[in-house]
Amino acid sequence: NVRVAIRGRVRAMPPETQRALEVAAVRGTQFEAELVRQVQGGDPAAVSDALEAAERAEIVRQVSDGNRPRFAFTHTLIPTAMVEDMPPAARRSLHAQVAQALAELEPDEVETLAHHYRAAGDHDRAVHYLLLAGDRAQSVCACLEAIEYYTAAAALQRQAGSTEELARTLLKLGLACSANFQFDQARRAYEEAFDLWE
Repeated sequence: NVRVAIRGRVRAMPPETQRALEVAAVRGTQFEAELVRQVQGGDPAAVSDALEAAERAEIVRQVSDGNRPRFAFTHTLIPTAMVEDMPPAARRSLHAQVAQALAELEPDEVETLAHHYRAAGDHDRAVHYLLLAGDRAQSVCACLEAIEYYTAAAALQRQAGSTEELARTLLKLGLACSANFQFDQARRAYEEAFDLWE
């Protein structure tokens, strides 16, 4: 089984390397050494040593040099298996920490920030970034993506009972649906928004 092999390779690493890889896995298939350092709050040399050990074991490889070294997992199943093996509370906590570090390092990655905040259970911040992602997609006529982000934001707002914010999001959703010629969906979004304001 591939997952068993991955688990064995990761567990063979020193504890510092395992912790660095957990942070990296939550970030995704590619990650920044600086993000790992910020989340771990440790010495840059220790993070560098941990990532070098993972590189020697062919778990990760460096994909860019420069001011912010980036790494990639050598196989996409590695981070997936690692994240799935984490206890839910630990996974949510790491998503929150990764989101906080990423907001400082890459504030324009609104789609990724929305994902991490949503996975962390921080619905307010997730909605904020989902709306930014939807607005960005709408501004470049990527209507399907805008619809996806606005729909996700609206679902979280419904759960929270945020009726006024939900109504505004539904108007954005209606515009995106109209721009994509999905007139029935646009009408439903508008009707729900106006019902909320009555």
